[in-house]
Amino acid sequence: MESKSVSPARGATGKSSTKHRTFVKATATADFAPPEVTTMQIYKGVVPFVGIQVFALGLVALFPALTTWLPKAVFGP
Repeated sequence: MESKSVSPARGATGKSSTKHRTFVKATATADFAPPEVTTMQIYKGVVPFVGIQVFALGLVALFPALTTWLPKAVFGP
């Protein structure tokens, strides 16, 4: 399979960003994980974090007052 060439975005100066080129290269060729790490391992590793996010979202949905009470309790009025 042939990879497509992606031209990097150019800023106000007309020069391409090194950071952007690195991101494009990483996402286009998938060299952000070592070859011995499988996609399934990445998915399994992210499940606890997604679960915590869903749990927190559920708490806020059930108890909306948490969104204002907790910052007041931590940082004061």
